[in-house]
Amino acid sequence: MSSDAGTGAGSGAGSGTGGVNVDALFAAVAVHAHLDLGSLSRVELRGELSLLAQASSWIAARRARIARALLDVAEPGSSPEHDLAVASKSSLSKANDDVKRAVTLGEVPEVEDALAAGLVSTDHVDKLTNALDRLGDRRDELAADGAGLAVLAASTTPEQFGRRLNERI
Repeated sequence: MSSDAGTGAGSGAGSGTGGVNVDALFAAVAVHAHLDLGSLSRVELRGELSLLAQASSWIAARRARIARALLDVAEPGSSPEHDLAVASKSSLSKANDDVKRAVTLGEVPEVEDALAAGLVSTDHVDKLTNALDRLGDRRDELAADGAGLAVLAASTTPEQFGRRLNERI
C-alpha cells in the first residue's frame, strides 16, 4: 500500500494529502466521535461540524484522485463512473459529479490542495466546474489562475465564489 493510501497517510504536500496530517485529522475525528453531543454548547457543536467538514473535504479530494486514476486505467467499454458508483454504493449521477470534480481538480491542482486541506468545500469545486464548463474552449484561461482561484475560494462562501467567477467570465 502506498504511503498516502487510507488513513495511514503522512503529512506533507508531496504525499498526496494536500499537506494535511491525515493521521492527526482522523485521530481527532475518532476522539470526537465519542463525545456526548447533548452536552456540547452551540460553539462546540459548530466546532464539531468544522472538524467533520475538514475530514469530508480531505475525503472528497482523495475521491477525486481515485476517480482520475480510474480514468487513467479505464479500458475501452469500461466506465469509471460505474466503478465509483459500485464501490461507494452511490448513484451513477453522483459518480458522474465526482468525475466532473476530479477533472476540474486535475486542471486546477491548487484548488484540489485547498480542498484536501479543508479550506474549501465541494460546493466551491462545483461552482468552479460550472464556470469552466461555460467557458468551453477558453477554460484553460481561468484554470491557469489556480493559485488565485484557491485563495478566492478559501476566502469566500460557495455562493460568493460563484458570483466572483461569473464576474470573471
